[in-house]
Amino acid sequence: MQAIVKSTPAYGISVEDVPEPAIGPGEVRVEVQAAAICGADLKLYKWDPQVVAKWARLREMQLPHIIGHEIAGTVVETGKDVVGIQVGDRIAAETHFPCGTCTLCLSDRIHLCRQRRILGFDTPGGFARYVVLPECCAIKLPECLSFEAGALCEPFGVAAHAIQQAELSADESAWIIGCGPIGLFIIQLLAMAGVEKILATDTQPQRLDWARKLGAVPVPSGPDIVEQIIDMTGGDGAAMVFEVVGSPTTVQQALAAVAPAGRVLLVGTFGGTTPLDIATDIIYRETTVRGVYGRHMFDTWQWIHELLSSGSIELESCISNRYHFSEATEGFEAALRGDGFKTVLIPDN
Repeated sequence: MQAIVKSTPAYGISVEDVPEPAIGPGEVRVEVQAAAICGADLKLYKWDPQVVAKWARLREMQLPHIIGHEIAGTVVETGKDVVGIQVGDRIAAETHFPCGTCTLCLSDRIHLCRQRRILGFDTPGGFARYVVLPECCAIKLPECLSFEAGALCEPFGVAAHAIQQAELSADESAWIIGCGPIGLFIIQLLAMAGVEKILATDTQPQRLDWARKLGAVPVPSGPDIVEQIIDMTGGDGAAMVFEVVGSPTTVQQALAAVAPAGRVLLVGTFGGTTPLDIATDIIYRETTVRGVYGRHMFDTWQWIHELLSSGSIELESCISNRYHFSEATEGFEAALRGDGFKTVLIPDN
């Protein structure tokens, strides 16, 4: 079968013909119809030695390896003991594969399972004609959603989970640092909720244009960004700050620009450490700092399907570029340049 593979520990990927995956008990085999490129996929693509050194999942990855995790497709086979999914079901992939037996899995924190495996990192990924998923991670799509929109449900779910964690209030201000796809999804959800003052920062002008179209006030990144945000929020700072870049500098900016008793939601991921003044930035200002990881399984999925089915949010227009698997390198390069909002890959016929 056709698959996009990380073959060597160097820049780039390859498109190869690989064996189809075997299916086991409790699993389903999915024919992939659409897949989307994620920021984590770009890190795999670039294979920057400094990033690899800090990211255990990359260091430990056995190459060659099929990559990709934002996918949607059709179930073509079910394994023994599968009861809730049938051949022909249209699904999107929940990419965190839980063990199902640990304390976290049994206490409504399935997405934080310590034994979790991540599709495309710990297991063969979804940039392939076929992929195998645990039954619980094959999420049925509403009939109104296309496969391309379905592939975007996974990253949209990260944004939705961030909103769920934010204790949202429409009369408060919000600052989004980083206007990649997840940051832009957060802006959409804040605007839908009626948040009046939404500020958005990025280094790329085209991303700020997207943020403006979605309802945010663009604030270009610069050395005085913290002062700008405080000034634009009446001297208080933003009540909610969503850090969606994943760098020590932007985490520090988030803590410096949040209002007293405000909330900082850390969505961006990165390796290494961040120097913080815990007393000044958190204790003395009673700042709430929360990590946001994946989607709360499975109520986040239920919420986003309700939003998408009702028409409150629409994902199709978020797709800027489409490439066949055979054109994967072009698609990755477009995503690296920041061309448009979201890049989707389609298997060749």
